[in-house]
Amino acid sequence: MCSLMKKLVAYFNLTKPIITFSVYYTWFLVYLLANKSLVIQDLTRFFITSLAVILGISWGNALNNYFDRDIDAIMNRTRNRRPLPRGDLTISEAKKFITILGILSIALTIYATLMYGIYNIVLYITSLITYVVLYTIVLKRRFWWSILVGAIAYSSVILHAWLSASNTLNIVSISLALFGYAWVLTHLWATAIHWSDDYLRARVPTLPSISYVSGSSKPLIATLSALITTLLAVITPALLNYTPSIYVPVVVMVWIPEIAILLKLFKVDWRFAKNLTWRLYKLTYPLLALTFTVVVVLTLLI
Repeated sequence: MCSLMKKLVAYFNLTKPIITFSVYYTWFLVYLLANKSLVIQDLTRFFITSLAVILGISWGNALNNYFDRDIDAIMNRTRNRRPLPRGDLTISEAKKFITILGILSIALTIYATLMYGIYNIVLYITSLITYVVLYTIVLKRRFWWSILVGAIAYSSVILHAWLSASNTLNIVSISLALFGYAWVLTHLWATAIHWSDDYLRARVPTLPSISYVSGSSKPLIATLSALITTLLAVITPALLNYTPSIYVPVVVMVWIPEIAILLKLFKVDWRFAKNLTWRLYKLTYPLLALTFTVVVVLTLLI
């Protein structure tokens, strides 16, 4: 029984559950925003589209784990945490699990498409192509700008949530998708800054790993640019009078800790400020959750 549980946990970990939950949490909050109420009227549609999204995210993450297994075995950040480099799963076991998960994911997406609209399969394909095919397989090992393509997948999830709840898109949904896109850049740049030596060791080009050798400040500029873009996208709903006026100062307060860390990093050599780069990386997930939560609370409850 103990070995069976360990194997089930390994299969679960192959889907990157923290990332899956984080992305789905965003999807759920955007769904509520588009629904314009905390009360969901069409529960059947909600559950079907929710499950389709969860399976789709899980499958994409499992594929990413599979194709990146050689890189993960080299990097300190991943070699003791992910199931394939740890040896918790064999390649054969991973393939079988990924195949079954893929069949379930595709089948449910086709069903959701037939029931609720073609946007389901269009955004599903967009996410898989940008995240798995283009980012993971084609670009990640060759170009630092690969994340500019990979981030599109997250925006597709946000647009899917809005369409699932309302059947339409508007400027607010697009601004939220832009926020999601900018957040992915912020998160991945923060990750690459803290583990720049890891990416160098694995020969994965990122702005920080390239700049690590030259001593350039490019990674800080990239992160700050992503942060500014994110903040601009975050305040867009307020500028469109979608949220109460209190929204802007509340969200700015949420982002102050990250701004403070970035300002500190500008004063030191970021390559040797691991305590600051670690805090920068750790802040990205809660900032995402807090920002979308603030939007929902202020829009639907106040």
